[in-house]
Formats: sequence, structure tokens, C-alpha cells
Amino acid sequence: MTESHKMRLLRSGATTRRGFLQASAATGIAAAGFSAGLFPRAAHAAPKRGGTIRHAKGHGNTTDTLNPATWTNGFTVALPFGMHGYLASVGTDGSLQPELAESWEATPDAKIWRFKIRKGVTYHSGKPLTQDDVIDAVNFHRGEASTSVAKPLVSSIVNISKDGEDIVVFELEAGSADFPFVFTDYHMAICPSDGNGGIDWRSGDGCGAYKLVNFDPGVIAQLERNTNDWNQNRGWFDAVEMLSVLDLNARTTALVSGDVDVIDKLDLKTVGLLGRNPNISIQSIAGPQYYSFAALTDSAPLNDVNVRMALKHAIDRQELVEKILFGHGTVGNDQPIGPSYRFYNADQTQTPFDPDKAKFYLKEAGLDSLEVTLSAADAAFPGAVEAAVLYQNSAAKAGIKINVNRVPNDGYWSDVWLKHPFSAVYWGGRPTEDQIFTTAYQSGAAWNDSKWSNSRFDELLVSARAELDEAKRRNMYYEMQQIISQDGGTVLPMFANFVFATGAKLAKPDQYASNFDVDGERWMERWWFA
Repeated sequence: MTESHKMRLLRSGATTRRGFLQASAATGIAAAGFSAGLFPRAAHAAPKRGGTIRHAKGHGNTTDTLNPATWTNGFTVALPFGMHGYLASVGTDGSLQPELAESWEATPDAKIWRFKIRKGVTYHSGKPLTQDDVIDAVNFHRGEASTSVAKPLVSSIVNISKDGEDIVVFELEAGSADFPFVFTDYHMAICPSDGNGGIDWRSGDGCGAYKLVNFDPGVIAQLERNTNDWNQNRGWFDAVEMLSVLDLNARTTALVSGDVDVIDKLDLKTVGLLGRNPNISIQSIAGPQYYSFAALTDSAPLNDVNVRMALKHAIDRQELVEKILFGHGTVGNDQPIGPSYRFYNADQTQTPFDPDKAKFYLKEAGLDSLEVTLSAADAAFPGAVEAAVLYQNSAAKAGIKINVNRVPNDGYWSDVWLKHPFSAVYWGGRPTEDQIFTTAYQSGAAWNDSKWSNSRFDELLVSARAELDEAKRRNMYYEMQQIISQDGGTVLPMFANFVFATGAKLAKPDQYASNFDVDGERWMERWWFA
């Protein structure tokens, strides 16, 4: 990156972002002269330190904050993973890995969990990590006064206490076989206690691999390596610059020109061309990410399950996989558990594109036709507006008129999602069935983006969480998948691979994580320059 580019990026406000976008767009994607093909990444030598990685992300809002209760997008997933510590993490193979908690154990009924907190860990400020930090950080998301979107994940905790000098004890209202996975959620950062039962999130003080130097919401985050990190086998870069670049062409041309080293949310129409560039590597990783259309079930006519079933039969899922994902994904079935999950039901009956069946359900709802407005922006997912138009065309064959409302990218997650009756959405998925169900489908959950409520589902959710018998638990999760598919407010036509691109000089471990985009958004600590 040239010094003039860098100075533009360091300036705050919209001018900074425009300057970067204009400079990137001027490069021109056609100048690279690439054509179809994907390039696998070769194995690399041992990691080495040095350099500044620059990542242009198709995420970020001017309303973003450092408050863990509010993180909603890919920018505010990657940032805390770089700067904060977590009790546990998800490894590249999907396994649970110890971090600030060096070990844990549970009673036979999985109702009481004892976490041993790692000794010798300090925050970037030099403050030592304590049991109180852990307790206050978890309590930040608990209680009636909490506004955290992670509140449902910790709602089963009835008490937290200290035992000795390094044990934190969690008592649950019912057993939870996957409880440690809760602490891998990106909201569950361990921030310093403020001494009054709360946490200090405003300072950005953390105990992760990188220190926060500058955060300009919706523009840039700059970090530098934490030389005193407790784990010296991570954090290989000297510095990190993460840029919010919502414009797809600007992200792509910035990578082609060498102004950035990584981009996410690629244009899948041209990803084959991009992959022909010998200086660029494309990765397409199957995982739990899905693209959907969320219908608010608390508003008419979407509160009628027959209307929702009509909408589910009116979408041509295979067409979307072919024309939006260009094969980088699979057909979905209106529920979030895909093949990457442990309890995925491969035998569940697929809801087909069937205009006549859609008309049948309209009649069941007492309707001869239906008109709805679908809000979309490419901030929801790459190609979301085009996907909405394809949906509009297929639904017309069933007598359903879908008005596509193209809205701005900026502010999509604060002004459209959870507010407009019908909107395009992406979900990166979660490492366990319980987490995605609890976060996005449980009655009353802050991120239940269809406002859906089903008492049988809620009952099974609690029971499955506590069930230690593998066969019984599987049957419960199978039934829950069926309930969402046939009753839920989510039209979920496709599971999308995580597709991102890196410059040739970047190196990485032998395996990418698939629990979130871009190596589980742990790229800051896992990658290095060859």
C-alpha cells in the first residue's frame, strides 16, 4: 500500500472511505486478465513474524461499537477475536480448544461446570486476568437488565462462583452437554472487570494476540501485536489493518492492485476469473453459513403458517444455488442445520419449488393471491438483490407478487434487519445445533429474526440441551429441524460456502476452520506472511 493510500485510510469519516473506494475502483478488475479456476493453497513452512496484514471486509457500520452486547457483523466478529481473550475457541477441525480456561470438567448430569482459569495472563494494559474478570464478563450478558444479543446463550446459568484461586464454577438450571461451546461465541469476550460488577469495554483493553490502536467505526480498525501474549504460537503479524469496504468492486480491485491482502464476500459471478490471477488464491469452504429471507411472523399476512408455506414452495432453490452461489453451496430446506452439523437430518423431506402447492396453501389461508415486499441489499449477502428478483420471478408463477425493495447497504443491519416484515439475511452459523437454535429461533431471542415462537420447539430445545443419550438427543434435533422447516418464518433456500481470497504472499496452517467465514475469523492470529 502506498503512503498516500495509507494516509487516506488513517483519516476519519466518510471522506476516508470514499478516497479508498475511488482509488480501488480506478484499478479496474479487467486489468488483471484472469479466467476460470480455483487454486488450492500449498502447505507452507513454519510461521514467522513480521509485516502488516490488510483485510478489506464487506462488513462494518458507522454505528459499530466495542460493546460485546452489540456485535452483529463480520467486522465485529473478527475484531474481538483478534484483540480479546476467550475461555475457549473452535479449532480448525471444529473441535473445542482451551484458551483462557486451560481445562474444564462437569458433574455427570452436566449441570455444574468447573473451569480452571489460566494463570499468568495479562491484559494489554498489564492488568492480570482474574476470576472476577471472567465472572463479570459472563454476567454482562445475563440478567433482566441485559440487552445483549448473547443473553439466550447464558440464560441457563443460575449461579457463578469462585473456588480457590483459579476455578470459576457455573451452575446451570439443567444439564448442557455442549456448555463450553457457549464461550466460543464472539460476544463472550473476557473484558476487564470495572470493579463494580460490570466490564470495561470502552477502553478496548483485551488479552488477545493484538492490541487495538485505532477504531473508526465503518472505516478502519488498526491493531499491533501483543508482544506479551500468553500464547506465543499465534499473532504472527506486526500489525493489522482491517478496512470496512462495502463496495464489492472496490474490495476486489483493492486485492488485485495489492492494496490489501485479503477480501471476503466475493462476487461469485467472477470468482473463477479472479482465481486465474497467479497472485491470488481463492478459498471455498463448506460450512454452516446460510442465506435466507426472514418473514416476521408477528405481522399479517406472514403470521399465517399457510402463507409462509406458500412462500416456501414459491422459491426455486436450485436456481439460486446455480445463479447466486455459482455452485459454491447447496440447497437449503428452511431450517439452519446443514450437512456440516453433527445432528443434521439428511433424510428430511425436501420442500420443492411447486407453484401449484404454493397456490394450495394460499387457498388454505383464504387467499387467491398474495402481495408482499421483500427488502434486500448486498450487505445482506453477495447477490441478495438479484436473489430477491429471482424469487420475485418464481413466486409470480404461484400468484404471489413480491415487490423487491432495494435498500442501502450502509445501516442495513440497524435499519432493515429485524424491522422490515420480509428481508434478506445471512447467518454465519454456529458450532453447535443448540447455539444456532438458541440464538436465532428460540422464542423471544433478540436475534430471532422472524419473531417466530413455537412452544414444542422451545420445549425440545431445553430437553435436547440436557440430554446426554446420543440417540435420544439426535431424535430431538431431527424433530426440531422438521418443526422449523414446516412452521418457521425463515425461507432458507441455500447454504453458502465461505468464499474468500488472499494474496499469494500470505501463508496459513494446513486447514481452514469452517465455523465462521475467513478461517473462523481467526485469521489475525493464525496466518503469516510467507
